[in-house]
Amino acid sequence: MSIAVIFGGKSCEHDISIITGVLTLNVLIGAGYAAVPVYIDGAGVWYTGPNMNSVAVFGDTDNKVRKKWRRVTVLSGSDGLYSLKGKRLTTVNAAVLCTHGVSGEDGCLQGLLELAGIPYTGSGVYASAAGMNKATAKKLFEAAGLPVAPYVIATSRELADGGDKLEEAVQKLGLPIIVKPANLGSSIGISIANDTISLATAVQVASKYDNTLVLERAFVDFTEFNCAVLGRGNDTITSGVEQPVGWKEFLSFDNKYLDTVESGETVRTPAQIDDELKAKVKALSKAAFECIGASGVARVDLILDKGELYINEINTIPGSLSYYLFEYEGILHSELLTRLIKIAKEEAKDKRGLSYSYKSTVLRSGGSKCRK
Repeated sequence: MSIAVIFGGKSCEHDISIITGVLTLNVLIGAGYAAVPVYIDGAGVWYTGPNMNSVAVFGDTDNKVRKKWRRVTVLSGSDGLYSLKGKRLTTVNAAVLCTHGVSGEDGCLQGLLELAGIPYTGSGVYASAAGMNKATAKKLFEAAGLPVAPYVIATSRELADGGDKLEEAVQKLGLPIIVKPANLGSSIGISIANDTISLATAVQVASKYDNTLVLERAFVDFTEFNCAVLGRGNDTITSGVEQPVGWKEFLSFDNKYLDTVESGETVRTPAQIDDELKAKVKALSKAAFECIGASGVARVDLILDKGELYINEINTIPGSLSYYLFEYEGILHSELLTRLIKIAKEEAKDKRGLSYSYKSTVLRSGGSKCRK
């Protein structure tokens, strides 16, 4: 079985995606899969080639190995990988998506693979778009009766120059306020404002990354939990629950990927909580997964404040595909990937069983009865 591992992308999370992709590629190779690397560079150009199973190769732009990489693409209606001249290089039985952020996690890549007829891991077009957009996800969670922190959604234009929308947000949420770009992950572009001056600055920072912003009440002395969900539809299982530690106001990009706390403990640790709270975290994570129609694996981030548990966000292509969370439950990395590929192929099979044509006489009538 030929499995394409797609990573990189035209995204602020490009580098993290490389780490996830290289890790996944090596695990699949070790498990006996015919894994084909597909790297998308920062300009959105696709490549495959040798030595892509090393992160160091991507950090060295002068590496001669990179000159041996060739540009590739997929074609509509064809389950293969092609050269730019149209030569079919290999069949792709399934694609494991390791693309974090815009263009890779938000439904764009998923739509392209749908057109090509290539099964892919993770959520479909709709769920990917909904999960990536914090504003949309919050509305869906709220409509489903799931707990979310108080928030305001606005465009950067509405919030510019301290307009009425900004004043409305302060009145509704109070201070401090956390400001987030709607379509971004890894805590990029996020900042906390403790007064109106810093709030205006926070809006400017977030507006560099998206035109739609989410403003939320910023909790103080809260606890964060992460829990991943694996499966499709109502047939899902949850991972162990982790509790990020070592951060101050919120879990920043550096906290997530670079820092360790003074004790030497990593920023992630199994949550030391009682069974009742753990069950609530798992149940809410499942509910969030099902609410947006997610599939494959997704990580749900939750906040506990003054005894109240809130869904913060859902990540439909989480960092490292959250394999470490499932290790708490005894599921090895290779087993997780095997399950993801199986789910991807099941989803594709179900879609192929649908009817995509309808016999009618409208063309024979010349369309004369159609409304213009």
